[in-house]
Amino acid sequence: MTKTKTIAEEKKTEKEESSAIVLNFLKKGKYKTYSKIDTVARSGMSRSIHFFAAIGAGELINLTYHIAKVTGHTLNKDGALKVNGCGMDMGFNVIYNLGIDLFGRKGGYKITNTWI
Repeated sequence: MTKTKTIAEEKKTEKEESSAIVLNFLKKGKYKTYSKIDTVARSGMSRSIHFFAAIGAGELINLTYHIAKVTGHTLNKDGALKVNGCGMDMGFNVIYNLGIDLFGRKGGYKITNTWI
């Protein structure tokens, strides 16, 4: 008899799997991410951002889906991470919180971010 997972258990499993994937690619890229803004709302209060990690010379891999699973953000219809707010570097904000989620309270600055 197999036990069915609750929604909370499934989300926890997805977060753990995505965390492992993100960590694997970040280690290869020396804990550096690259981000690209796709769209900004007319009001300026939200933006859609894609996040990448380097896996080779000039080669990037899209980590947006997995970062969304780890940080709890949602994705828009184009697969970009939807970030609400304004008045600060939202790419930094996402990556800072990703660092905290992956490495604990003092891990916010372990990962760097560059805009492309």
